[in-house]
Amino acid sequence: MTASLKRITEGNEDKINDIVDDVKAISEQLAFETDRFQKDSLMADLHKTGPLLDKADAAMADLKIIMADLKDGKGTVGKLLRDDAVVDQVSQTLSSVNRLVNRINNIEADIGLSTGANSRTGSDTRFDLDIYPAPERFFRLGVVTNDFGPQTERKQETYTTQGDGQETKTSVRKINKSGFKFNFQIGRRIQRFGLRAGLIESTGGVGVDYFFPDFGIRTGMELFDYQKDAGPNLRLMTEVKIWNVLFARVAGEDLVSKDKKQSATVSLGLRFSDQDLAALVGIFAR
Repeated sequence: MTASLKRITEGNEDKINDIVDDVKAISEQLAFETDRFQKDSLMADLHKTGPLLDKADAAMADLKIIMADLKDGKGTVGKLLRDDAVVDQVSQTLSSVNRLVNRINNIEADIGLSTGANSRTGSDTRFDLDIYPAPERFFRLGVVTNDFGPQTERKQETYTTQGDGQETKTSVRKINKSGFKFNFQIGRRIQRFGLRAGLIESTGGVGVDYFFPDFGIRTGMELFDYQKDAGPNLRLMTEVKIWNVLFARVAGEDLVSKDKKQSATVSLGLRFSDQDLAALVGIFAR
């Protein structure tokens, strides 16, 4: 051991002396700061307290006052902690917020977008949004654009005079077709049946749906557009899920029309649930 100490100390005398000097300086500084009789030390004389201890004493005094007020129920925080009525109101408010958040989280949505063609009138494009605030209730909002549905007729008569003095009458009929029609319906789900009523393509009507969830099929009937001369529009439709969110839709239009203008519509579309949309947004967010 003495031989090892000899090898360590030989040639390192200067370094050892520096370490000793540093330890000595640190101990002197600690001795000064802890000496309460030194004027500028941390532990100055208690009767002549230094600035740091003065601030600490003032902070402790303020803290004691605050704690006393809290115990006595003074101030907003004190009332919140000590007043049972305030605590009950806060609890009721938090409960109401929790119920509202749970209702929002329980809302489900179903979005469908399809486009196709009608055998008589041409293109048919529709967008539907079904909102389920509860499993047994839903609202349907949508926009439809096609050349089928309500028409506004305006007749105009013109007279012309021929060379022999006779007048001839010409009748011109102009038809204004609405480019966009809107859906707003209130519905109720009873097991596999869905009953709804409201605006169907901008006219009053009712609808009945039946669901086959195991096979991805939904069928339905709509009765709307009660025209005096042509009668109501009776629509029968079937929607079949082809793959994932892709579906096909077939509908018979105006099946009880008095003017014998029955037609058929074939469409392809996409249908998303709110979970599908959340997953899609998550993919793009990455």
